[in-house]
Amino acid sequence: EFGRYASGDILEPLDNYIDMKSADVQDFIAPVLRLYNKDGKQLALPHFAATQLLYYRPDLFEKAGIKRPPQTWEEFRNDCELLKKADIQCTALRGQPDTGEN
Repeated sequence: EFGRYASGDILEPLDNYIDMKSADVQDFIAPVLRLYNKDGKQLALPHFAATQLLYYRPDLFEKAGIKRPPQTWEEFRNDCELLKKADIQCTALRGQPDTGEN
């Protein structure tokens, strides 16, 4: 939604408010902060950011006959099929109850 609002010029830049409150924007991860910046003006502040990682277990890949981790999403899908055939769950996602991530 941010992109739509930013391109519609309906957001007020926050720069003056940030200066008035002596907010330390250095507390934010710079690339994430820049996601909410347009034409050098800070239009929003990030509420949440997370790094998504993909881990694999070499022992389970070996059991399923997979020689290396996938390099593409197509390889990932194919590897999932091989894992399922070996009765191994392909993916597990982090999350906790009532966070919308479970």
